[in-house]
Amino acid sequence: MQNNNSTNRERAQMFRSDGQMIGGIVGDVFRKHVDASKHFLRRPPSIAFDRDVLMQAKEQGAQIAEVIDRESGKTYRATIARIWKNGFSVNRGHGAQMALALTEWNHDDEPIQGRLF
Repeated sequence: MQNNNSTNRERAQMFRSDGQMIGGIVGDVFRKHVDASKHFLRRPPSIAFDRDVLMQAKEQGAQIAEVIDRESGKTYRATIARIWKNGFSVNRGHGAQMALALTEWNHDDEPIQGRLF
């Protein structure tokens, strides 16, 4: 018997328009692993996502974005709605992206409620 509980859904892989796999969805969480020194924006300090990938993640049921920095081991969390609402558009040679300032993300063990929504 199949369980339809979103926490038990299989991982759905997410790909950029060029075909590169950049993360996956487990339950309602879109998760990607990055190296902050290469992938975080420096000015302003922020985390960016391809706009089309964010839209795909939302369409596939993701409500939370989770970014795990392989270098520090830190985990950053924000709702996808928060990224769209408080984020900003950017295109620095890697296509259209939405970025959210680091100050807008919850870190590691901080609760997801309240500040994110």
